[in-house]
Amino acid sequence: MIYVHGACWVAGSLDSRDEIYKYLSLKTDVVIIAIDYRLAPENKYPSSHDDVYEASNWIYKHAKELGLNKNKFAISGENAGAYFAASTFLRAIN
Repeated sequence: MIYVHGACWVAGSLDSRDEIYKYLSLKTDVVIIAIDYRLAPENKYPSSHDDVYEASNWIYKHAKELGLNKNKFAISGENAGAYFAASTFLRAIN
């Protein structure tokens, strides 16, 4: 599962949600891949969207090399991360 951190597009980092990644992985026996994105306002739209989409796309395309099952692939997040997860999914299916 790809996990995208939140914090209102302007804060947060991979490290800020480390406990969530560990908890999810231990409780679900799922590989968690946390990805980061460029923050606003220093980085203008659509840079953060592109970061999440491109990282997710790369992970999916290289799933076999990474030992991941493409048939059991998910993306999730909280706050802005949930928004990015949804927008990445919609972008990927178009």
